[in-house]
Amino acid sequence: MPSLKNQTLKLSEKISSLQTYYWESLNSTQIKAKELAKQNKTPFLVVADCQSQGRGRLQRNWESPAGLGLYFTLVFSTQIPKEKLPWISLMGGLALKEVLDQESIPDLVLKWPNDLLSQGKKLAGLLAEAHFETEKNPLIFLGLGLNVHQDQKDFSKTIQNQATSLYLLGSQNLNRASLLEKIILKILIEIKNLEAQPHENFLRRWEKESSLLGKEICFTWEGKEKQGRVLGLNSEGHLKVESQTKEILYLIAEDSTLIK
Repeated sequence: MPSLKNQTLKLSEKISSLQTYYWESLNSTQIKAKELAKQNKTPFLVVADCQSQGRGRLQRNWESPAGLGLYFTLVFSTQIPKEKLPWISLMGGLALKEVLDQESIPDLVLKWPNDLLSQGKKLAGLLAEAHFETEKNPLIFLGLGLNVHQDQKDFSKTIQNQATSLYLLGSQNLNRASLLEKIILKILIEIKNLEAQPHENFLRRWEKESSLLGKEICFTWEGKEKQGRVLGLNSEGHLKVESQTKEILYLIAEDSTLIK
């Protein structure tokens, strides 16, 4: 069975254009990737066995214990138009779900904008950040955290009722190294597909795999808590919601939070 370190380094042999880096421990793969981006060509991949400062959207902590999860940042430049960049996080979640569907993980659903849930609990999260040196071809830092081998006791008390893992979902024998390869290959394919033909069929695919379409949700809007019904995604990947007052709102990931 391949080790996570060996599989990470071998990925650069299977994907000739991809540089790969592995650390036993990092503060954050996202932070390290940004340091490496100053002197490295893209695409490249940063993988860590554990993180001390793993984080998700809105600076939320992502628990990253050694030997139990999959934590990486994939860095690439993209020709996707600037207004379509919110698609990147959606694409990463969709790619991850489709890989795990092949592993027969039960009850997987996507939650806008960047979470993967199973049985109502968080299994994985993504963080996509863009850095613009010029107006064209920004650098994308796509971070991913996936709970793989955690038992219930491995989660802190604050998230024990909110988080799950592949192990808790009945997949005790999945190998992190093999999963890493499948996920990276799938993401790279999806990136090429989006760049070649960035049409809205991708958004309809995401909607089909989401838990939100047609549901009533609570959310923050301009600092206030509101309720509404999810209508889908607009062409820029923002969540389209009809409020209780029949107003159509478009939630932007940087400014809005889904409460439930």
